[in-house]
Formats: sequence, structure tokens, C-alpha cells
Amino acid sequence: MINGSFVFGLDGDDCDVFPRTVDWAVQIGITTATFHILTPYPGTALFTDMAARNRIQTQDWDLYDTRHVVYRPSLLSPEELKRGYDWSYEEFYRWGSIFEAASAHKSVKHRMKHFFYSAGWKKFERAWDFVIRIKQLSQIRPLLEAVLAPVETSAAPVASADILGAQASLPAVGRCQLQIDLRRERMQFRENSGTYYVLDILVKSNGVL
Repeated sequence: MINGSFVFGLDGDDCDVFPRTVDWAVQIGITTATFHILTPYPGTALFTDMAARNRIQTQDWDLYDTRHVVYRPSLLSPEELKRGYDWSYEEFYRWGSIFEAASAHKSVKHRMKHFFYSAGWKKFERAWDFVIRIKQLSQIRPLLEAVLAPVETSAAPVASADILGAQASLPAVGRCQLQIDLRRERMQFRENSGTYYVLDILVKSNGVL
């Protein structure tokens, strides 16, 4: 299972960044995705730079949660950035996108695990809340363990060179570049007979982040 974390609102991002990011995440078979609005936290170089250029629009710290626009973007209006952020969540987790992302995997078992995990992540949030409130989470533990169990495969683990070589096929996101940083010492772990790689998807723009 791979979760992709994406940040919107960098200086190179325009209205096209939202559909291209979601399209790539779905086509590549990302299991779950979290989207964030760039947030210049106080005390960071980003905040200092934006404040010096009068781009900070509010100092209501409750809004500094990566879900609200607290600064003035370069190529988007604050309203466009917020709408694009909301749309990305809706588009990635619609049923059609879940089916398409699940179909990116080779085995039927992997596809089923992807589908149930991704659907359960967003489509059944109220059901999970209800189960937790009535303290019956232990009753569905076997189901959770089955979904989260590794997919056994006889194929050799993906070589790091193969993963890093995939960078060439990644789309440009504004003027930013999605980079897959494979750090073996903290990204590779083994469970049962399978080998899994955790991918950090880093969005970098002009060295600001």
C-alpha cells in the first residue's frame, strides 16, 4: 500500500496542476492520497520570505492546517487554490478513480486489496466512526488484517534502478518536479516473504522546500 502526499500552491502551480497530479496518482496506482495546501508556518524561511513580500493574508494560526489558503499564491487566486484542493480529493476518491487505480496492479488479489483499502479510507468514514463509537472495532479486526496483509509474490523485488528510472515518465507539475527519493536505509522494510518499498514523493520548487 502506498500513500502519496502532494502539496499544491507552489509558485509554479497553475490551474492545470490539479488534474495532472490526480491523473498521475490514479494511473500509477497510488492506494491513498493526501493533498495539502502549501502553508508557510511562522519561524520558517518560507514564512519570512512571504511576509517580506507582503504575501501573508492572515495570522489566524487556526487556519494554518494545510487545508486553508493563508497566503497569496503566484499563479492562482486563493479561491482557485482552495477549489482545486477540494476537487482533487473528490476526484481521486470517486468510485471511477478507485477502480482505475486498483486496475494498475497485476494480480487480482492486489487489485482487491487496493480497492477495499482505498474505498474504506474515504467512502466509509461514517461507518468507521460508528464502529469506533460502539466499541466494536475488535469484531472487524480479522477483516482489517486481511486487507492489510502483504500480497505474496514469487517475483523478485523491484530494483531501485527501475524505480528511480521511472522519474523520466513523471509529469511536470507546474514548474515543479515530482521526484522519487529511494533511501534504502529507511524506505525498505521486509514483512513475511515480501519486500516492500516506501516511496517518498517530494515536491521541490527552486529550493524553497
